[in-house]
Amino acid sequence: MAFKSEKNPSDCIYVIDRAIKEDVVHPCYLLYGTEGYLRKQNYQKLLAYLIDPKDTMNCTIYQGGGVEIEKVIDLAETLPFFAKRRVIVFKDTGLLKQSNDLLSDYLNDQAPDTVFIFLEEEIDKRSRLFKQVERDGLAVEYVQQQEKILFAWINARMKSVQKVMMDSVKGYLLDLTGENMELIDKELEKLIAYAWDRNEITLQDVKRLCPNQLEDQIFEMVKAISEKKQEQALKYYYELLGLKIAPIKILALINRQFQQILHLRDSKKKGLSESTIASNWGMRDFIVRNILSQSRNYDLSQVRWAFELGVQTDQDIKEGRITDQLAVELLIIQLSSDKQEKMA
Repeated sequence: MAFKSEKNPSDCIYVIDRAIKEDVVHPCYLLYGTEGYLRKQNYQKLLAYLIDPKDTMNCTIYQGGGVEIEKVIDLAETLPFFAKRRVIVFKDTGLLKQSNDLLSDYLNDQAPDTVFIFLEEEIDKRSRLFKQVERDGLAVEYVQQQEKILFAWINARMKSVQKVMMDSVKGYLLDLTGENMELIDKELEKLIAYAWDRNEITLQDVKRLCPNQLEDQIFEMVKAISEKKQEQALKYYYELLGLKIAPIKILALINRQFQQILHLRDSKKKGLSESTIASNWGMRDFIVRNILSQSRNYDLSQVRWAFELGVQTDQDIKEGRITDQLAVELLIIQLSSDKQEKMA
């Protein structure tokens, strides 16, 4: 029984809940996709439904590669010890990215008291094992959630603790965290604890408690670029991708950073103090100081060239001349290269 989350990205949140409510046990489950927080939460619910997770006699977890399928099958054929069923879990094993005829064959006639759970970020939908699990079990793809769904999810969290958060505040929080639900959850926990004696979590609360991880990462990445530390700059980029920040958003923030350098240098050239510049641009004093310090690694023509190159990259992506992730990676490489060739 396959579940196609592509039709409605929000549905993947509730599939396991519905299956548990209906009290239907499938012979195998596959929880996969890029939204790690949802995969983890639903896996924990599913495991607790199928068996006591502390039952080490009847719950076996295989983590990473190198799984010996013959031993797995021997274990699967062993009757559960004073329990209704035996559960075998595969976490990030890569089994669904390769040929596994032996395991596929076994799933055709597996022991009725054994349940398999596959927990993977990446799978190959062309593999025989995937098709087998999709046909005979329950396969759920966990995808990155849209802002509307994240708002609803935050509302549910607020309702559970009898608090409210305005949409504008939720939007600001998502600007800081991106769409990484695990990161959002951690920030919500802090905010709920901080506002324990109030029924509303305000914009001031978010500004006070939640670090602007995107801004900080972008600043450090541009700093690495300006210092020609290419490997470090790319490391920051990959970390942002790991937080599920869209490449096009990363590009917009890089462009904004170079634009800020241009504006702040121009303001400083006019003799304005750092505090006045901060006030004029709605920025904190230390941010202005950091950006001005960073700008010393460039002459003015280099900053203009970097900004124009970023704008051109954005246009290339939107016109379909290059994929977004590759385009931003090439931009970072070009900007952090020791040999910069200016645009014609």
